[in-house]
Amino acid sequence: MSLSDPARAVLESNDVDGSSTRPSPRLYPHQWLWDSCFIAVGYSHFNVSRAKREILSALGGQWENGMIPHIRFNPEVRDYFPSPGDWGVPDGKMTSGITQPPMPAIAAWEIFRRDRDRSFLEKVHGSLCSYHEYLHSERGGEVLFIVHPWESGMDNSPIFDSALQRIEVDDTLEYLRMDRDLVDEAQRPVKEHYDRYMQLLKTFQEFEYDIGDIRRNSDFIFEDVLFNSIWSRANQDLARICREVGEDGAEYSEWCERTNEEMARREFRCYDAKSEEYVEKLSCAAIMPLYADAVEKDDLAGVLSSIDALTLEHPICSYGPGQPEFDPSCYWRGPVWVNINWFLIRGLLDYGLNDLAREITGKTLKMIGENGFREYYNPLSGEGYGGDRFSWTAALCIDIEKSMVNGI
Repeated sequence: MSLSDPARAVLESNDVDGSSTRPSPRLYPHQWLWDSCFIAVGYSHFNVSRAKREILSALGGQWENGMIPHIRFNPEVRDYFPSPGDWGVPDGKMTSGITQPPMPAIAAWEIFRRDRDRSFLEKVHGSLCSYHEYLHSERGGEVLFIVHPWESGMDNSPIFDSALQRIEVDDTLEYLRMDRDLVDEAQRPVKEHYDRYMQLLKTFQEFEYDIGDIRRNSDFIFEDVLFNSIWSRANQDLARICREVGEDGAEYSEWCERTNEEMARREFRCYDAKSEEYVEKLSCAAIMPLYADAVEKDDLAGVLSSIDALTLEHPICSYGPGQPEFDPSCYWRGPVWVNINWFLIRGLLDYGLNDLAREITGKTLKMIGENGFREYYNPLSGEGYGGDRFSWTAALCIDIEKSMVNGI
């Protein structure tokens, strides 16, 4: 039975204004950057003009320095935390003050593949180049650093535990969370982590969002393999976009190559830039270099071993079972996320590993079919957790069914 029709209904029910989409009806009522990119990929299969509007809306929050923030706030929603006031960004912008994995060029290229509309690429080309140039110049060059776990998308992954522990929390820090009123608190980040998330926001405001000052003074500066794998793939796609609009994209191809070379030199390990230590914990970040085309074919055994270690009844665990921090129900500390499976399936197909791609595709669609379009899933039972009617799960389900299944 096809899941595309009910998935489409989820996307349409979470539409806000014809150009932006809520990740889920109550838990996430605004527009998130990488969510919208996944959502646009799903829309591109049945409403390509709507897919384009999703990306143009996300780009509409871009700062003057080129940074695209991870949240663009809906001014009609008043009861969300952290609010625009909690971020305190310059000039009262209705955005957050950080970014997210740099998916926009990837989504734009996926949309272009559906209808070959160069005029759309011409509309987004300048914003995408400005964003990539910001990331390259301000965030470290070939291997980028993030300044908050939220920038990685893997908010409470155990790979960040040691780095977060360094952050001293101000005794005057006060805030009121709302997420645990909507979702079982056992499925959400603990207070100890949230305190540090909010302390980082105070640090950003203290230094007026100047990345140079933040890099020198913040206790959280982290080089994440997931973020950098997406950065690599995004540069590949931005180079393609440049060529389609008559520009030279060679610079972005070179950035991609140097990122891949440096990640390989580091054996695809995350790096805590403040402690100057590699993170040896196994998380789903370890499989992301496949999506970046960063793994030499002779070296595939290591990544395949990580895939195996992250696979329980329902692939792929966001954090490795058998490690002491593993929790099959708590956010990024073990549960399955469909976007990670999507990255992995894409990477496996690129490497010609079609049998494994077919297996993960089948198990992913079966899990969604049996448990609904949830934010994340228990890797043992398949039970759905977090937000319900989750937009990126629906969108990527459409892409997996229509694109990947037919391509295997």
